[in-house]
Amino acid sequence: MDPTDAREVSLADELIALGHSLIAERDLDRLVQTVTDVAKRLVDASFAAFFYNVVDDRGEAYALYTLSGAPREAFERFGVPRRTAVFGPTFEGRGTVRSDDITRDPRYGRNAPHRGMPTGHLPVRSYLAVPVMSRGGEVIGGLFLGHPEPGRFTARSEYLIQALAGHAAIAVDNARLYQRMQRTLDTLREADARKDEFLAMLAHELRNPLAPLRNTLKLMEHEPLTDRGRQALHIGARQMKQIGRLVDDLLEVSRITQGKIELRPEPVGVQGILHDVTHALASSLDERGQHLGLAMPSRPVVVEADPMRLAQIVENLVSNASKYTDRGGRIDVELRADGDDAVIEVRDTGIGIAADDLPRLFEPFAQIDTSIERSRGGLGLGLALVKRLVEMHGGRVTAESPGRGRGATFTVRLPQGPAAPGGRPEPAHGAA
Repeated sequence: MDPTDAREVSLADELIALGHSLIAERDLDRLVQTVTDVAKRLVDASFAAFFYNVVDDRGEAYALYTLSGAPREAFERFGVPRRTAVFGPTFEGRGTVRSDDITRDPRYGRNAPHRGMPTGHLPVRSYLAVPVMSRGGEVIGGLFLGHPEPGRFTARSEYLIQALAGHAAIAVDNARLYQRMQRTLDTLREADARKDEFLAMLAHELRNPLAPLRNTLKLMEHEPLTDRGRQALHIGARQMKQIGRLVDDLLEVSRITQGKIELRPEPVGVQGILHDVTHALASSLDERGQHLGLAMPSRPVVVEADPMRLAQIVENLVSNASKYTDRGGRIDVELRADGDDAVIEVRDTGIGIAADDLPRLFEPFAQIDTSIERSRGGLGLGLALVKRLVEMHGGRVTAESPGRGRGATFTVRLPQGPAAPGGRPEPAHGAA
């Protein structure tokens, strides 16, 4: 291969590699400085400058520049170039300007007050300027190169800088998009943090009056009341319990999102947890006319978990199933071992879940059915708590449903742990 051809191939490979590295750069300052340094080296310019536009957080635009081959003081007292006959084509994106001797160019020296280069400016005869334009046609800025000797920049120099400007435009576009995305994420994180702080404050403020209200209801239980009064007292106690549960859910979500919950894991027999939870919930489900079934293997299934949090996971799933199941419906809780996992399934014959609702089911405050006639109360926090607690234990939870009116199945998978030392015998199959 001819040495000249070999150099061209090597240069083309270098430009391709450079394009990849520029596109991967997310820091705008480093990016434009790299482009300026490379531009100077590619065409052996005396100096290179990259003037580019930026928009701050308030939406205000202003120009910055980087230099290569010249001290910053060389430009500071002259400010940003104006859109004169020489600079206009670059800043307006009308095309490349290349001159063997800019001082003899008919466009040169036509603008007051300097009528050319101001006193103290870097000496420039050879001049090359290429606009850097985004994919959408926006003029991002311009690359300017100079040399004190005439005739230094050729058609090849022009081609190289145009190729570099193309890579730079894509890279700057990406970097600016990345910065906007980061600012948006920061704003969302800040809003999310404020939301968590508000929920925590709200939960604490709501919790304060609950204790005296509960005590008042307890005292009233020992007072002589009419049948109507006892009924009102019963309703008040039930509603107070519901409010307390909502406040507890708010506090739990707040603690989890702020990283304030610490698990106390230990080897736990899952059969015992399921038996205790279903036994505790049996009476409330019986009041609703719902049937609760429990199926468990005879062989112990053990996980490394916080017993209180594992019970909370199961209780939330069963309570959620009950909430969306009508009188006469059925809820089944099943435990099985599947490979290295302990699998807990909670199935119901309730109102089911539409396919569109499944992806957001475990999001905080999500409600699977918001119609008035199907309002079941609650804040939509129970399943969000389940998901976060399961994930904190190294597991995962999923939901399936054939559709509206056809029930739903929630499946929790947790890694099995070492066998629990001792412990009481676990029940096998049965109904809670």
